[in-house]
Amino acid sequence: KELCVTVAHAMSGTVICTTRLRPTDRVASLRDAVLQELGDTGVALRFILQSQILDHYLTLSEAGIADGEVVGLIQTPLRCCTTSFDESFASMAPAERGDPVLVATLSPDCRTVLTVSSHGAAKTWDVESGTQLCELSGQVATGEFSGHCGLVVGTTDDGAARVWCATTGVCLRTLFG
Repeated sequence: KELCVTVAHAMSGTVICTTRLRPTDRVASLRDAVLQELGDTGVALRFILQSQILDHYLTLSEAGIADGEVVGLIQTPLRCCTTSFDESFASMAPAERGDPVLVATLSPDCRTVLTVSSHGAAKTWDVESGTQLCELSGQVATGEFSGHCGLVVGTTDDGAARVWCATTGVCLRTLFG
């Protein structure tokens, strides 16, 4: 049986395409369908399902994609956008582009975005103004905000888990295995 999968921009929620694939097809097949819809082959794509970045080598079934699922899409370089219930819109596109963004996480209060680049730079951004608030210390691989937004927890390239202050970017704690 084929699966009906909808792909939408992870930040704005705008639907890009809906496609039919088999559960045994790889996530890479989903990428091919999106590239065909966008008409752009020079773009790196990352798919997100339930806050997890999907490996292109997994089958749709292995990735947990079910019939009718909506999968988020991050295009590199990422342009962070947000909308609100009052239909206002904010976009963060720095004047000079840095490394491609691999991870983008919105804080629970929807006021701050954490980005992690392909080269390990992690930064926090004010959603309303688009200005950078701070850069987390060290090489960062992943990151998420704590429930009260004051902390960021994530992993680093050296295999450690770290806790940073979301306001200053200072590492508060390093944890190993």
